[in-house]
This record gives sequence, structure tokens and C-alpha cells, in this order.
Amino acid sequence: MRVFFKRRRRGGRAVRILWAFAVLTPCAAFAQDPGTILPGSGPEPTVQTTFYGPSGLIRVPTAYTALRGDARLGTAFENGRRSIVGNYGVYTDIEVGGGWIERDGRDGKAVANGKVRIQAANFRNVDIGIGVVDAFDAVDQSVYVIGSVDLIPPPVDAGQLGRSIGLKAHLGYGSGVFNDHIIGGGELVLSRDFSVIGEYDGDQANFALRFSRATTFSVQAGVTGKRLFVGFTAGTRF
Repeated sequence: MRVFFKRRRRGGRAVRILWAFAVLTPCAAFAQDPGTILPGSGPEPTVQTTFYGPSGLIRVPTAYTALRGDARLGTAFENGRRSIVGNYGVYTDIEVGGGWIERDGRDGKAVANGKVRIQAANFRNVDIGIGVVDAFDAVDQSVYVIGSVDLIPPPVDAGQLGRSIGLKAHLGYGSGVFNDHIIGGGELVLSRDFSVIGEYDGDQANFALRFSRATTFSVQAGVTGKRLFVGFTAGTRF
């Protein structure tokens, strides 16, 4: 992963952002009525932080933010790489945070992050996130825009808990650590607690199995590229 080497590309960035939106918007046509949904969908996103800090999948952020007043502390371990991160819902649909990222043989770096969630009024189940990773350019300042949609929002009626399948998709574009590239992923919700994660972070495909308890605790393990990884996140409210 070309994370600790700064890269700058010129031209075409605005076109790629618009292209990402153009691809995402038609997906909303497949969205269904959400009803009541599992923890981890729509208005109650999972507690999981990404390697760089923002709420999301493994490395790729989603449009979802920490709920107002929610604080999250997470850590992730790969072969030769580690991070400890945190974020906080300072206001409705706004989260800010930071973290410490290390790589064997290199000095650790502190990063600052922020994200705003915009709910698409004209499309059911669609949210758009706009954010920054490493705002002060300690590693590689990165701006991203990502759309998230509940393609199959699973109901959680009493008789269906643990048996409903849900599917969430995410698509966007990111600079910096995301290599000026299209990014995205999906989450297949298997039950109230378990889901399967897949993503493309602009450089490689990553996969994980996630166990989560709504907004209190989450753990996931899998592979990033060819590296094994494990990540933990705990959340509280104050």
C-alpha cells in the first residue's frame, strides 16, 4: 500500500468526483423501504473505525458518522503496520477525530480527520459523506467523497432477528492515501451481530468478517491485500 509516500497528481480530479456521483445515484433506484433496520444500517451505523480513523469499512470510509455525543476508540494491527484512532460525533451528522499511525522502520505520525454526512432528500436510503484524512498533511493529506446506500435494508421484527439478510454498498473517490482513485465496498449483513466486509481502497482489495454490538463494540479480522489484520473499536456516549 503506497500510504507513507506522498503522491500528487494534477488534473481530472473534479471529473472523477462527478463520475463517482454519476455511478452511485442510479443505485438508489434499487433501494427498498427501510422500515426498522439492523444496527449498522442507515441512521444507526456500526461503531467500527477504519485504519485511518473515520467510521467505515476497513480502510475505506462510509458516508455514516458517529452519532451526536458518541465517542469511539479503535485500533488496527497489520503485518508491519498499526494504528490507534478515535472520533467523536460533535453534532448531528458531523464527526471529528484523529489518530496515530505507525509503520515498521518509520516514525509514527499523528493525523487529524473530519467528516460530514449529507442525507439525500430525493433518494431513499442514500447518504453522502465528505471528509478529510490527515488534514494537516503529516502522512498524505486526503480528501474523499463517498456515497452509501442500503440496497437491502433488513427488518428487525421480533421474529426475524438473526435471520434477515441485508446489503449495503458504498462508492466514491479519494485523493492522497486513496491514490486519486475510485474507492468503494460493501457489507453483507448476515445477522444482528455478524457481517462480511469487502472493499477496494484505491490500491488493493480487502476483506473481513465483522462482529459488532450496535454502537458499543466491534471487532473485525481478515486480509488487506496479502496481509492479515485485526481491528477493534469500542464506543461510549457522553
